[in-house]
Amino acid sequence: MESSQNPDWETEFNRFEQAISSSPAPIRVKSVIRLSALANQSPESILSRAIPILAGLLRVSSDDPDRSVQAAAAHCLKRIACRGGEFAARMGRCGAIASLLGLLLEAATNDNGISLRTIWVKCLWSLVTFGSSIRIGLARLGGVEIVTRELNTCEDDDDDSSNRRYLLEILTALATIPESRRVPVLELFLSCVTT
Repeated sequence: MESSQNPDWETEFNRFEQAISSSPAPIRVKSVIRLSALANQSPESILSRAIPILAGLLRVSSDDPDRSVQAAAAHCLKRIACRGGEFAARMGRCGAIASLLGLLLEAATNDNGISLRTIWVKCLWSLVTFGSSIRIGLARLGGVEIVTRELNTCEDDDDDSSNRRYLLEILTALATIPESRRVPVLELFLSCVTT
């Protein structure tokens, strides 16, 4: 997507779609980064059409061993979700939550897991913050346990303290729905917070 003043959004979206479907990982990353940079200016119709593509990019890709395409897609989804509206709910319907939870589980065993984990956590935070309906899906997919496990692995360095804040906000948001209150881990968390 070009960053000119008044781009032809349809043409730019078609270029984006073409790059994602038939280009190697570095070109896909570049295309997603361009869309991300224009997320605040792009028409809602273009962003709505981009969401399933971006959510699909979160799935494991054999030609992207360092997860750069997935990281770019997660960052772009975060920026789009922060615009509010129905974007976060659409992301949830496209499978973004399940993919992010899987990526978080994988990052825990990966050498470059900390930097990737920060990207996954921030994306998940934006979905939960700007899409209240996402919270139920996250709880049903085991998100409370995964977020709690992530919280327990945080250390005192800067990246992890940032993650800790986002993870605590996710747990706090999950505490507002009945589905997650039945999870023993969250019950323990809530009892610690209220005492």
